Amino acid sequence: MARSLWADMPEDFDEGWAKIGARLVALVTLAQFGAAQDGASYVPLALSQQGQRSVPVAQVVPAAFAGKAPGGGLLSNMLYGAVIQARTVAATSTAQRLQAGRNWLDAAVQTTVMDASRDASAAAITARPSVQWVRVVDVPCCQRCAVLAGKVFRYETQFERHPNCGCQTLPQTVANPDASGIIIGPDDVRDLTSKQRQMIDDGHDFNKVINDYQRKRGDFLPPTLVDKLTAKKSRAKAVDSLISAGYLAA
Repeated sequence: MARSLWADMPEDFDEGWAKIGARLVALVTLAQFGAAQDGASYVPLALSQQGQRSVPVAQVVPAAFAGKAPGGGLLSNMLYGAVIQARTVAATSTAQRLQAGRNWLDAAVQTTVMDASRDASAAAITARPSVQWVRVVDVPCCQRCAVLAGKVFRYETQFERHPNCGCQTLPQTVANPDASGIIIGPDDVRDLTSKQRQMIDDGHDFNKVINDYQRKRGDFLPPTLVDKLTAKKSRAKAVDSLISAGYLAA
């Protein structure tokens, strides 16, 4: 639907944004709300399916995750980035500029909606005593995510993600890195370099080969507002911060 709206963008970008901007924001806001509902309800369901339970001290407010950018800014300003990309990209035709804007918008919409789901799950996890999470990677994946697959994290740990990242959290009260049943190997990683593949074929450690490369790269997105509100805080203080911001209701 976002692509369909962008397809109506004329050569005059200001005129086009005036035409589609509000509808695009409304569309993404609605998608964020639905994703947040799913993210919040997923946590107790996932715990139940693992035979685990933790009573929440507060309830997730799905509407609070909709209508804003992941970092807490205006959603309209973030989505306008598609216009900025179309205007500033090195291109020789309007068609190329519009395609560049569409590509940027694709990534922004998917990431923003996924962030609403992940943030709602993070809030639901924070509100439940003793719950932590395991990173579940959607394969095939990039090498940034491959080395994080199956790792166990505390509730306040930032969920590192990149544009179009499809990874999710698996909440648990008892840490079990193997719970997702997904084992990542070289063939599951779509962006290994030829040098990396050769090193792995030569017997070098898979994770070390990727981590050495990632230290030079380091291109995860900035933390979301929920990450900022929960970072380096006790669970009780993190819950209070999320309640004050409207993400949780006591």
